[in-house]
Amino acid sequence: MPFHVSEAKALMSSLCRLLAPVGEHKSQHVFPSKGKRKRKKAKDQATTVEESDSLGNERSDRLHSPLADLQNHLTVGFNTTTRYLENLSRRSAPDKLSGHETTSNCVNLKPLTVVFVSRSDQPPILHSHLPLLIKTASLASPALPATRLVMLPKGAEERLGAALSIPRVGLIGLVDGAPNTASLIELIRQHVPEVEVPWLADAATAGYLPVNIKATQTTAPIETKSSGQKKDDHE
Repeated sequence: MPFHVSEAKALMSSLCRLLAPVGEHKSQHVFPSKGKRKRKKAKDQATTVEESDSLGNERSDRLHSPLADLQNHLTVGFNTTTRYLENLSRRSAPDKLSGHETTSNCVNLKPLTVVFVSRSDQPPILHSHLPLLIKTASLASPALPATRLVMLPKGAEERLGAALSIPRVGLIGLVDGAPNTASLIELIRQHVPEVEVPWLADAATAGYLPVNIKATQTTAPIETKSSGQKKDDHE
């Protein structure tokens, strides 16, 4: 069943709350590049062993923090999400058909539980490939629920961008196992059906049909040249 207006608003609010910590961290710790700077003196660049150890421990804590875990379970943007789905799709196709060897990176990829797209804010051609790509990517993990495709309402592109502290974002994927997403995923699976590609299902179940040639025996009169033509031929 489709989302009601109130449920759609609740979905959008939940998604923005989920992404807000990532945007806050980005705005506080990631600064735009200002280009090359003058080299500092050697004594200003040197750090003690204790300082290096402290920085190393801080980096290690950040890698294992809940925020880092959430970031590792997100695909943000058109290119990143599409590339992730393409790698999953390669796993579901035989190597001879895909034209690519299955690498260890593709094998270790977790499936996407849901892909969010701001359809009303983008030209249709930008996301027309998603249904087929999501369907084939889901085939790589047949034991798990299929990836859902959620079309967000108008204005979602700016709201998601504000939550992530970037100008705008039209495509976001949630990797299976993302923290604090259980209730959001459950709501989506209740209201959003699996992506269906009828011709793909027909192609998967189709069998080989041998060539069946039917021959019919017929007769036709033999055409002869007219007398005038024979005379011209003799001349």
